[in-house]
Amino acid sequence: MAQVAKLEEETVQQRKAVEKLKRKLESAKKDSEAEKLRADVRRLMIDFEALRVSAAASEEKLRRHMEDKRDKLNMFQAHQKSWKEGLALKDEELGLFTKIVETQGQSLAGLTSEEEGLRKKLLNYKEYRGKRALQR
Repeated sequence: MAQVAKLEEETVQQRKAVEKLKRKLESAKKDSEAEKLRADVRRLMIDFEALRVSAAASEEKLRRHMEDKRDKLNMFQAHQKSWKEGLALKDEELGLFTKIVETQGQSLAGLTSEEEGLRKKLLNYKEYRGKRALQR
């Protein structure tokens, strides 16, 4: 009987040891899974940081591109404005010249054929400029 009691006691001790080992194993598995999750989180953080840096670089590149385009547009608009001012000045000069020619044409009833040809060319040009202005 003493042996049976002793064996039963050893069995109980072994069961306790087995339970303790099972708990340690489960704890180790949880720790292993937790470590895997931590490693995944670290990888994701590294990937996120790389994406953030890439996005910042792309944003800076786009900003510089837009500034270049804005500068080119401003230069073009300035050129266009000066060109239009030049055309307006030429139109004004042409108008004054036309008035002078018309006034002289009225006072000089008998223009030569060459002068009459120049007058017609001038009037045709004035008409052409008017049509061009309407097209814009």
